[in-house]
Amino acid sequence: MRFVLPFAMLLASLPVFGQAKPNFTGTWKLNITESQYPNKDGMPTSLVRTVDHKGDSLRYKVEREFNGKKDGFDAEVTIGDANLEANIVAAWDGSVLVTTLTTAQGVKQIEHWKLAEGGKKISDQTVVRRTDGTETNILRVFDKQ
Repeated sequence: MRFVLPFAMLLASLPVFGQAKPNFTGTWKLNITESQYPNKDGMPTSLVRTVDHKGDSLRYKVEREFNGKKDGFDAEVTIGDANLEANIVAAWDGSVLVTTLTTAQGVKQIEHWKLAEGGKKISDQTVVRRTDGTETNILRVFDKQ
């Protein structure tokens, strides 16, 4: 009997297989005060991400305003696959969704989406990798609208 408790503790510490992945569906607005940009001049005035996430299907629209100019893009990818036409790859790393967008110039933007407990915030640890090897790390926090 003395081995039962340690064995139960070991089982409780193992990851649960088949865990449900978070669903990122919704309209998400950048929380400027909670986000951390290394260069405050590089922070957009507004950033909204609208996400439609069903199973492995991920569609999202990004609308951004920076220095009075608006831009954005639409993306669609199957998680676990690559959308080579749009240069986007998405994959799960546990409960974190990792999306990688590669620009025509070869710059990679690697985003790590993590849904906060309660589902009202996304933290997005982003790494921007330039072709010269330099990297910029950004923490973006989005609030569900």
